[in-house]
Amino acid sequence: MHDSVHERLKAAIHDAGFTIKKFSELSGVPYRTLQGYLSGKREPGAINLRLMAPHLGVSLHWLLTGEGNMMLSSDKSGEPLEHALIKEEQAEYNFTLDIHGQIAEHNVAIIKRLVRKMLHIFLKDGDYRKTGAVQSVIDAVGPKEEKDG
Repeated sequence: MHDSVHERLKAAIHDAGFTIKKFSELSGVPYRTLQGYLSGKREPGAINLRLMAPHLGVSLHWLLTGEGNMMLSSDKSGEPLEHALIKEEQAEYNFTLDIHGQIAEHNVAIIKRLVRKMLHIFLKDGDYRKTGAVQSVIDAVGPKEEKDG
C-alpha cells in the first residue's frame, strides 16, 4: 500500500491530522525540507525520521521499511504509549546494531580481498618493498578466510 518512505510519512502525517506547517513546527523539521520528503523529491535521513516518528505515534521501523505495526501503541494491548516508545527504542537500537555489524563484516571482507589483490600485484611486479606493509594490513584484519563464493 505505502511502498516508499515518503508515502508512509505522508500517510502518517495525514492520519495524525497534521498540516505540513503544524507538523514542521512540532517536529522541528524545516517546512521546505518536509515538503521535499512528502513529494518524494528528497529522502529523509535517519535523524529527521527519528525526530518525526514519535510525534506521529508510528514505529520508526515501519516508517523506514513498511514492515510491522504502523502504530506504536495498539488498542488491543492497552499498553501505555511510554512503554511502546521504550520498546521501539530498544528495537531500533537492536536493528541499528545488527545493521552496523553486517556493514562491519562486509567491509572487513572487502578490505581483505583488496589487500590480497594488492599483495598479488606487488609480488607479480617484483615490488617486494611494499609487500611487508601489505602483509601488516592482512595480519591486522585477521586470519585468511575461506575462498569467497
